[in-house]
Amino acid sequence: MTWESTISIIRLITWDGRSEEVYGAVLPPFRKQVFITTKANSRTRAGADAELDLSLKRLRTDYVDLWQIHAVGEKTEVEQIFGPGGAMEAFEAAKGAGKCRFIGFTGHHDPYVHLEMLKPYDKFDSILMPLNIADPGYLSFENLTLPAAGQRGMGIQGMKNFANGKLLQSFSVRECLSYVLSLPGSVLI
Repeated sequence: MTWESTISIIRLITWDGRSEEVYGAVLPPFRKQVFITTKANSRTRAGADAELDLSLKRLRTDYVDLWQIHAVGEKTEVEQIFGPGGAMEAFEAAKGAGKCRFIGFTGHHDPYVHLEMLKPYDKFDSILMPLNIADPGYLSFENLTLPAAGQRGMGIQGMKNFANGKLLQSFSVRECLSYVLSLPGSVLI
């Protein structure tokens, strides 16, 4: 199974971790057939390590397929993530130890912050970003971040395809999805 050929993706994290426990109760017999992704909110190595260890325990598995640095929104966070003792150290160590197969990051608000994440590190496997029919009009992930991610061959995950439902006031579900599916990408969340 590779990132490019994987069809089933399950997002497994909630703020209280309850969904990881629920999946962990039934997942073990099916582990090899399920692509699991989870996220870390911490910007430090120690914090990210702790979050991954807890997720693995709850999920009753020894690895996740994709581990993501979650919700990077400020340039100061990028400095923390890549600085001494930053979360990137945990991500690289986890990948080297086989605790995750792929690493990526997510963000919701600023494509320029995504571009800052790509500058110091050229080994990200995936990116999760807003992509929708209104995106080209303001702080455009489509125009700024999508080309950079595509040039690197990253797995591109599009989210907020309906802009939290606001786009459905002006566009149909079909129009929204058709637009996003016309863009380069791997999966819609």
